[in-house]
Parts: sequence; C-alpha cells; structure tokens
Amino acid sequence: MYLNKQKYGFTIFTDTEFKTTMATLKAKQMDLKAKGVGNKPMTSDGLTDKEIEKLYASKGLGIESPQAVINTL
Repeated sequence: MYLNKQKYGFTIFTDTEFKTTMATLKAKQMDLKAKGVGNKPMTSDGLTDKEIEKLYASKGLGIESPQAVINTL
C-alpha cells in the first residue's frame, strides 16, 4: 500500500528486481515447513462429553432461553 501511494515502480512479489528476495523467502518457508512450523492450520480441540454436560447443566446449552437454543445450534 505504502509503495503504491509513493508511486514506486516495482512490485515486490512479481518484478524481477526482487527475484532473489522471493527465492530466499520461499526457501525459508520450505525450511520452516520441513521443521513442522510452517502453514499450520488454526484448529481448536473439541469439547469433551463432560464439558458438554456442564454446559447443559448451567443452561448455557438447551431450550431454557433463546440464547441457549442458539448456543446449542
């Protein structure tokens, strides 16, 4: 964005002037991925049955209120 506003004549991602930079970044990305730290999906753990039971017991889930019904969906 900043470079566009300043009418910079090159694009970092596609112009040949930055070919070495892009190759270096790609190599680093591959290295990190090989080590198991690159492009990890953002996931969460599922709820256990015990946690779900607690939510029903506290009326966070269920049919007791409109919000509880929405939470249950």
